[in-house]
Amino acid sequence: MGVRRARASDAQRARVAGRGCLVCGRRPVDPAHLVPQRLGGCGRAECVLPLCRAHHTLFDAARLALGRHLAGGEFAPEIAHAIEHVGAARLGEALERGWPAPWTEVETKER
Repeated sequence: MGVRRARASDAQRARVAGRGCLVCGRRPVDPAHLVPQRLGGCGRAECVLPLCRAHHTLFDAARLALGRHLAGGEFAPEIAHAIEHVGAARLGEALERGWPAPWTEVETKER
């Protein structure tokens, strides 16, 4: 089962245009939602980060934690915006461990 991607807004695509992946520097990049839309992310430009397709796929599958890649402060507006969505504690946890994959959220809710 693949993870269904939410369509990025024009503003989000413009925000990452011409940038390299924050993990590896490759281009082109996808506008990857720092807070997935299924968990409250939105269509504002500040809600995305530039990730190449390979790293975007890993991030969406909860197999990539972005904390160490965001340490330089370049993405402070995106982090501040994400905190508005999920709070500092939950964002901090997600940046260290990755967001839960959608199928694990369903399992957790059923318990």
